[in-house]
Amino acid sequence: MGEMFLGQFKGDLPLVIIRPTMIASTYKQPFPGWIEGVRTFDSFIVSYGKGKLTCFPTNPNTIMDV
Repeated sequence: MGEMFLGQFKGDLPLVIIRPTMIASTYKQPFPGWIEGVRTFDSFIVSYGKGKLTCFPTNPNTIMDV
C-alpha cells in the first residue's frame, strides 16, 4: 500500500523501490539448507523436494535467485 501511495503522489520525482531478497534457507547454521517452518516460497521448495511439484511454470529466460 505504501508503494502504491508513493507511485501515485511522487509527482515528477524519479522513484526506485528496492526490496531485500527473501531468505529461503540457511547457509551453515544449524546445517546447510535448514528451513525454519514452511512459509512463502519455502512451500514451493518443499513440494519440489518431495516430488509433488515437478516444474515451476515460468518463463525459462527469467532470472530467479533461489
